[in-house]
Amino acid sequence: MKKSKLLSLTSLTIAGLYLHNKYISSKAKTLFPSSHYCELYYKWKYGDIYYTKSGNGSPLLFIHDLTAGSSSFEWQNLISEFEKDHTVYLIDLIGCGHSEKPCFKYTNFLFVQLISDFVSDIIKEKCDIISSGTSSSIALMTAHYKENIFDKIIMINPSSITYEKQPISKENYYKNKFYNLPIIGTFYANRQNKREDYENLFYHSYFNNPYKTSTGYIDAYYSSYHNNETSKSLFSSIQNNYTHADVTISLKQLDNPVFIIGGENEANILETVNEYKKFYPDIEFLSITNSKHLPQLENPEELTNAIKNFLK
Repeated sequence: MKKSKLLSLTSLTIAGLYLHNKYISSKAKTLFPSSHYCELYYKWKYGDIYYTKSGNGSPLLFIHDLTAGSSSFEWQNLISEFEKDHTVYLIDLIGCGHSEKPCFKYTNFLFVQLISDFVSDIIKEKCDIISSGTSSSIALMTAHYKENIFDKIIMINPSSITYEKQPISKENYYKNKFYNLPIIGTFYANRQNKREDYENLFYHSYFNNPYKTSTGYIDAYYSSYHNNETSKSLFSSIQNNYTHADVTISLKQLDNPVFIIGGENEANILETVNEYKKFYPDIEFLSITNSKHLPQLENPEELTNAIKNFLK
């Protein structure tokens, strides 16, 4: 009798978690903003990749920060200026935004393959690339594995080399296994991606001035994660260091012009730049005033001018 009650209680609990996960996902889909540009899909071997294309001129590829809530949305305040002189490509990395979110382990090399194939199949010529945050390691490693794919490389608030070198421990291995469990793994991943968590990111880490943060920005990041229940796979891979790469491998052999742009008040940005310069002394650096991690949303005018000057 006790076993029967326990089984019934377990079944009800699992059903409750399942319905909770479904409710969050369905609600988030109504919040995710659509683009004003032509929305396209690249039929890649590991899943459909969402991207937009606008403007005319030399190709310019933007890749957003690599977090579970990131998407090409972060570039929305820059595009109108750059499409005057460039063919602008925005891409949602696999596992992010409107792109497909398959349940598997996400690694840095997976994203390197994606960017390499996207440039080869869609852009079809050498391009300049602008990366954000942790996706900067993807840009550098792509340049390492695929020569002559990029001309200029611009990195906005890249992760430190020390951060990128973090190893995968046994604890990381088992945590990744746990998060990828059906229903319960999804539930615990959702608990770490609540709307309040994204509010805290914007108020304390992303923006220098929290009063410039809008509910639209927070909703875009929250819904980018929750619009699909399989977002947990990317979240878990990031949390457990699978997306890291030793970028010194690339920096030691790089011959591209490289420009680092940092938010004036981004944590440890000068130390990070000095780390990069130890391996590639020719890197140029400029900070954007009144900004932190996302100057593309907080101070787009100054960031646009800095990028334009470097591209010239």
